Amino acid sequence: GAHINWGHPLARGLIGVWLFNEAYGLPRELVSGMFVTRMSDSVWATHQKGLKILADNTSDFVDLRPSSFLPTQEITVILQHRKTDATNRSSAPFGCAHASITPPDSSRCGAHVPYSDGIVYWDFGGQTENTSRESVSGLTFGDDLWVFTSGPRGMEIWQNGQLRSSNTANPTRTDQSGGYFALGKHAVVDATSFSDLAETGFLFVSNKQWTQNDIRWITAEPYVFLFSQSPSVKYFLPIVVGSG
Repeated sequence: GAHINWGHPLARGLIGVWLFNEAYGLPRELVSGMFVTRMSDSVWATHQKGLKILADNTSDFVDLRPSSFLPTQEITVILQHRKTDATNRSSAPFGCAHASITPPDSSRCGAHVPYSDGIVYWDFGGQTENTSRESVSGLTFGDDLWVFTSGPRGMEIWQNGQLRSSNTANPTRTDQSGGYFALGKHAVVDATSFSDLAETGFLFVSNKQWTQNDIRWITAEPYVFLFSQSPSVKYFLPIVVGSG
C-alpha cells in the first residue's frame, strides 16, 4: 500500500521505486505502476524489516523495466543489498542487459558489489576508469545501503552514508533499444545472468544527482519519501436549496 509523497524534497526526480518488502508475487514499480517483467528463479526471503528478493543461484535475475526509462546524464541509484556468503563473483546487483546482443559500453548503467576481484565498480556510459567508471577496493560487506551517483559533481560510490570513492567525471550514456534494467545483470545478453548470492530490499532511481546531504538523509531514513497508506480524501458536495 505504500506510495510516493511527491511533496517530499527527496521525491524530486524519482523515476523508479521498487520496494521488495510489500507482498509476494510480482513487485510493482511505484512511479509508473508497472509490475516487473520477469522474475527468473529469484525467491522471497524474510528478515526483520519485512520481505526481500533473494537470489539463491547465480542464474537468478529480475527484469525491472525497459532501460529506456533510465537517464542519459544525471543519475542517482539507491540500493539496499546484502551478500549472503563471502565468495566474490563476476556478478552484479543491477544493470542493463539486452535481448539479443551484448550491450555496447555506451549504454552501461550498473554496478558490481563487488566483482570477483573484490572491487566495487560503478559504470555509467562506459567502463573507463575515472571517465565513465568509479571503483573502490578494501571494503567489507554486510547489510548495506549503497548509493551510486553521476552528474556535475562527478561519480561517487557511497556505502551506509560514507563516501567511499569519487572522481570529477561527468559522463553521459546512450540508451540501447531492446535493453532491460534488471537485478542480477550488467552489460550482458538478456539470457545471461551473473547474479550474486544476495538479498535486495529496495532499489530507487532518480534522474538527478542528489546532494551529499540528501544521500546521508536517505541512508538514515530510507523510506522517508513514502506514505505507508493512502491519505484520507474529503469530498465536498454542493447542496441546492430551492423549490426545484
